[in-house]
Amino acid sequence: MAKRRITVKGEDKRERILAKALQLFNKHGVEHVAVRDIARALGMRPGHITYYFPDKESLVIELSRSLHALNDAVVPDGTVRSLDEFFDRLQQVLRNHIAYRSLLLSMARLLSQLPRVKAQYRTTQEKRLDDLRASFRSMVAAGELRELTDEEEDHLISCCSLVARGWIPETLASGHDLDERIPHYIDMVRRIIAPYTA
Repeated sequence: MAKRRITVKGEDKRERILAKALQLFNKHGVEHVAVRDIARALGMRPGHITYYFPDKESLVIELSRSLHALNDAVVPDGTVRSLDEFFDRLQQVLRNHIAYRSLLLSMARLLSQLPRVKAQYRTTQEKRLDDLRASFRSMVAAGELRELTDEEEDHLISCCSLVARGWIPETLASGHDLDERIPHYIDMVRRIIAPYTA
């Protein structure tokens, strides 16, 4: 499908739709919000939304891209020079996750039901794993971490990835506040990495 040309006014409407969709998704869950619910909340007809986003999957993909862009801005090339910088960046990524928490909370269902979201997720996940690998190698080169075997590097990448993907559901399930829980997960990753410091 050819991409539609959107005016400045149309771009504003598109951004309002995305903002309202994210707000409703975060409040009720992606699977519990329909396009008509977003339209009602904006005082629009559903057709106005489907002009910009043909279906809910298109909305989810665009919100995923926004989260991806925010995280890319934090870790633009995957390299870091110190552990402090690594943890500062991790903290910002976790804050980005809070803003888009509905995507993390609904990820399993989204991946099983929406093929385009699944394809985009795989590409994003591969990039994130490559970014983590580059970060650990950069910290080894900077003398922050000792030389890592391939197995150790894979272990650190898997642990960091698991924390990043699972911290929001676990925090909410245990009744904790997301913002207040970030230091706990930073400390968890710090302890995972500690045995590998130089």
